[in-house]
Amino acid sequence: MTPSSHYAVDPAAIDFSGYAENASATIRIEGLNKRTGEWLLIDTATASASSTTLDSGQTELYFWSIDDVDTSSTHDCIWGDPAWPACPLLSGTGQFRLVEVGSSLSSLTTFEWDGTVCVFDALVAGRDWVTAGSGCESSETPVLTLLRLY
Repeated sequence: MTPSSHYAVDPAAIDFSGYAENASATIRIEGLNKRTGEWLLIDTATASASSTTLDSGQTELYFWSIDDVDTSSTHDCIWGDPAWPACPLLSGTGQFRLVEVGSSLSSLTTFEWDGTVCVFDALVAGRDWVTAGSGCESSETPVLTLLRLY
């Protein structure tokens, strides 16, 4: 899944990708409004209809990606902005979550910078996808904290 937690991004053009549990699933990219505490829908992506097997045929997952997602709107208060008085002061971080609509999972798993390597090492060692993912997930899962590039 990209980006990894604590990765520095341009808020006006973030690329998100990962794997869904279901074919052709809708993935909601949501940002946390720092003023209201509500999760706001920013954009959606659609998972592939073709599966990818990552753990010796035990689990089929469906790749999805979306590029150049703009999260920079000051009215959403995701990053904050001193020019918009209703938002907290400019913040160096934004919190996001990725939700697969219709999935048994509440939100998709997030990882730190080394999470992908950790997952693939666990899969090579014979662990199933669920064990690998939960053993390598970010301590903030399901929240993805991103750093703002200035």
